[in-house]
Amino acid sequence: MFDIPTLMNPPISHRLRIRSGGKEFEIVVDERRSLLENLLKAGIMVDNLCGGRGICGKCAVKVISGSFSPPTDRELRWMKVLKPGMRLSCQVRVLSDAVIELEEVSREIEGKILTWGAVKGLTINPLVKVMKVKLKPPSLQDQKSDLERLLGSLNVKSYDPLIIADLSDALRKSNFEVNVVSYENEIIDVIPINENSRFFGVAVDIGTTTVVAYLYDLISGENLGVESAYNKQIRFGEDVISRVNYARSNRSNLEDLRKAVVDTINELLENLARKTGARKDRIYDAVCAGNTTMLSFLMGNNCYHGSRAPYPPPFTSSVKVKARDLGIEMNPRGYVRTVPSMSMYVGGDIVADILASGLHECERAAALVDLGTNGEIVIRTSEGEFLATSC
Repeated sequence: MFDIPTLMNPPISHRLRIRSGGKEFEIVVDERRSLLENLLKAGIMVDNLCGGRGICGKCAVKVISGSFSPPTDRELRWMKVLKPGMRLSCQVRVLSDAVIELEEVSREIEGKILTWGAVKGLTINPLVKVMKVKLKPPSLQDQKSDLERLLGSLNVKSYDPLIIADLSDALRKSNFEVNVVSYENEIIDVIPINENSRFFGVAVDIGTTTVVAYLYDLISGENLGVESAYNKQIRFGEDVISRVNYARSNRSNLEDLRKAVVDTINELLENLARKTGARKDRIYDAVCAGNTTMLSFLMGNNCYHGSRAPYPPPFTSSVKVKARDLGIEMNPRGYVRTVPSMSMYVGGDIVADILASGLHECERAAALVDLGTNGEIVIRTSEGEFLATSC
């Protein structure tokens, strides 16, 4: 397992020189952490199928010079079959300035990601609503505050306090005629009527290996673009269990995982905005589907207890969080929400599959198969019962 730094064990840093593919570069490593953790935190891709438990042997590196911690029992077993000078990076700590050699490293993974498919007809009914409002300007006889004036003209009484910062200027830029953007009856933006008023939402599929984001016009329902990328969490483990083990080691590791998927989503939003001309501050709704573990990581839960019998998930209902609280680069007053899950191992991705495929509307027995990093099968019986399993 990964070492857990403590306050009683202050950081000791060393310089680590890495040779790879005919090139050399240097990083600073923390002696308290395993070599693998240090490499991953530096953004260097290292195979670690077992999540740093010393089982798979994939993270072996060649030691050229320097002082390293003694082999653990698990590493000793591997050293019988590894070439001389090879160490398991998940089991060893760097104790001095050192030099190691890696196979050619990459910060990116290449491949093709499926981003299209058949879509059944949908009726657009977004939670984001836009209302055109014409207010009476203030006068010496009517000195109500701008916020009171706005709320008095609407049935909506709830508002995000951050709208106050730009409210006065927005009202006066268009002679008190504005578009008021609300989310489930909460005012989240006020835009001058004479500004370009397109409003967007994104649907995000957070897979264990890949992440795909679709941009939609919330008024017309038009799909404006799609972008995909490999989930940046891959460098912390290629499967769910490996990442759970990594996250459990310490709070910093969990934040690494959370930030990795947030960074992936933000990269996709940036690409969508650049290619379509959409303003990111006009994205008000982000709906995220994914397996229960991926959604838990997004919300900052390490999902450890869900990985042990009796497998209780951290949450199954749809959760909504302000974009600013997660660090998602869209309108900060907008919301990021999750598709509800059914259980620890039948997640929001399967719920989304069922809705998108229309399986719930099928009148005869039918099956849905989702083959990804993890596999799931859902069967709808002719009696309308749903049976689901995952592996």
